[in-house]
Amino acid sequence: MANQPLQFLDLLLAERAAGGEGSQQKPGDGALEVLLQKRLGEYRLIVRSAAENQAYSNTTLREDLEIAGAAAFGWREGDGWKTAAGADPQEGTITFPAYQEGREDYNAVVYDIQPFQLSIRLPEGWSVRVPPPEERGTSFAFTPLWLYQGEEYAGSIAYNTFEIYPDVPEEGFYRMVYNQLMLGSVLNWDNEYRVVRDLGTGEVATVQIMESQGAAGPADMRPGILAYDRDRLVYVAIQLENGRLSSQEVWELAESLQIL
Repeated sequence: MANQPLQFLDLLLAERAAGGEGSQQKPGDGALEVLLQKRLGEYRLIVRSAAENQAYSNTTLREDLEIAGAAAFGWREGDGWKTAAGADPQEGTITFPAYQEGREDYNAVVYDIQPFQLSIRLPEGWSVRVPPPEERGTSFAFTPLWLYQGEEYAGSIAYNTFEIYPDVPEEGFYRMVYNQLMLGSVLNWDNEYRVVRDLGTGEVATVQIMESQGAAGPADMRPGILAYDRDRLVYVAIQLENGRLSSQEVWELAESLQIL
């Protein structure tokens, strides 16, 4: 993955940490991150306070920017969007947990993990969007983000944590990792599990997600992607709408994933 945009952001971070022009840093903010978020077809600069878990744009405080899940794709310059030499506008990273809505006492341990990043290369014309506040929460996993193809919903991506239990055979390890998904009766991800990439500390695989329609009708099947990291004890799950990508394109999307 090209890292020139991240180097560019490092320069912005240094300027704002020093209180340069455009800085929104407050006394006591502590460490800051500078991120670029692609939302609704636009890129927005975010200065994020790790200490306060708040995100500030370079012009004003915005509720919809209080999001850790962001992607460094490019930046605005003049009347157009720019990328550094060699950078790919479809390639970037997403940070999980992506937001705090949905956090309760019983699931706080999932939200309170050390944040991690997922490197991903999106298909051309696709974007990652943050759901509006009233629609943030838990679905098949935690802090789901929406995937869009142009202006049409195309799927979602979320994360969860897992525990390692002793004496689990290697061939059944993935079922232990994804037990919440694999054991579902209405929504079941334990279908056609195919490893795409070995991550060293985990793996990426494609699956078919079966959604039961009850006794009255046949089950619906749609593609999914799973990735886990046994050092961080986290996994990422992607569910895709039918007809959006060919089998080869799903494979290529899965092949691009890397948990950082």
